[in-house]
Amino acid sequence: MDKSRRRPHPPAPYLESPTGAGVAALGGRGLLTMPDAASRLQRVAAAAIAAWSGRGIGRHGSEFPGRAWCPHLPAPSPDEAGEGEMAERSSPAGTLSRQGEARSRRALWPAASRVRLGLGVVVLAMGAAACGATAEPGAQEPPPATATATGSGGTPVVEAVTLLAAGDIGNCEDADDELVAALAASLPGTFIIAGDIAGNEGLASEYAECIDPVWGELKERMRPAPGNHDYGSGNADGYFAYFGPAVGEPGKGWYAFDAGAWRAIALNSNCRALGDGCDVASEQYRWLEAELDASAAKCTLAYWHHPRFTSGLHGENEKLDALWRLLAEHDVDVVVNGHDQHYERFAPLDGEGSVDLERGMRLFIAGTGGADLFPVLRAAPGSEVRNVATHGVLRFELSDGAYRWEFVPAESGGFTDSGDGTCH
Repeated sequence: MDKSRRRPHPPAPYLESPTGAGVAALGGRGLLTMPDAASRLQRVAAAAIAAWSGRGIGRHGSEFPGRAWCPHLPAPSPDEAGEGEMAERSSPAGTLSRQGEARSRRALWPAASRVRLGLGVVVLAMGAAACGATAEPGAQEPPPATATATGSGGTPVVEAVTLLAAGDIGNCEDADDELVAALAASLPGTFIIAGDIAGNEGLASEYAECIDPVWGELKERMRPAPGNHDYGSGNADGYFAYFGPAVGEPGKGWYAFDAGAWRAIALNSNCRALGDGCDVASEQYRWLEAELDASAAKCTLAYWHHPRFTSGLHGENEKLDALWRLLAEHDVDVVVNGHDQHYERFAPLDGEGSVDLERGMRLFIAGTGGADLFPVLRAAPGSEVRNVATHGVLRFELSDGAYRWEFVPAESGGFTDSGDGTCH
């Protein structure tokens, strides 16, 4: 790929985040921790300057609003920041056969010229100094991923199924998405994507020329939810055209499917783009309420793009409060989001966002699918694990009444996280 021909990413007009003050933008793949971060510093400076001046930043295509970051906040610990995890890159599944084609096609997507580092550092310092306070009808079901056995009493037993999860997989500049695609291709299971399949405008040409050469072999296994970059052209026509009926009714983008004994629900968190928002009067809310009321599944996993709660730079998203509370009221077990480009695991949270180990929903942020990673500057309440240095996918093993998770790194020797839980 001819890196000298890179061009800036245009702004995505439907970034669903609350507005706020303060410079809250850092770019790159873990500025605070990466041993080889020098090669990324110019991207970091460009991100900071763009956030300070109110323009869209680098790959995200929009400002980072929300929390101002303060000099008195503690720096991430080595465990949180992923220090020392830049192992030599190697694909767990070998190189995808179409990566050469992907690289040649990506020459069509030149990226931004670099902003000088010195000015970026000045802007970052200004930001720190300014801080003064601490299934839809017609939806296509995924291919069966379930086998049924018979228990000792003759009762059918639904065997465990595998779901893979990641968000922010679109990257028309670097090869990180190719590493994640190779990893996902080596693992079985339906692949749920928490938004931002596209990384730029979300045009049909981007899916054809940038996304499909890398991810096309996994398309039939994908069950995505749309992100703000998929709405970059205003209406997500490229997204709905590329995936077809598998992602619900065009213009809506919410749907549900069975995953073994579980029910999986994809939601559209681009509330402004939907026209009627995401509150209790919205069409999506009414659909979700009916879906949850009708479901006989013991366990439920929901996923969408913009997190309601996060330690990331975008901050909390109150526009999703009604949907979050509805899911909590119906005892949903697991939630997966993207948008903030890092990995994070929360303790189970209730409808207020407080830790509830008995009835809460375990939240994962998995914006690790290939887009550039961003740092986390402080932990949100209930956050248990954070990592800003490793791309990869979440692997869920969903059984009848229980689940296991594992973060699988795309880079050999990278960060991992694993555990298990039971359904409500």
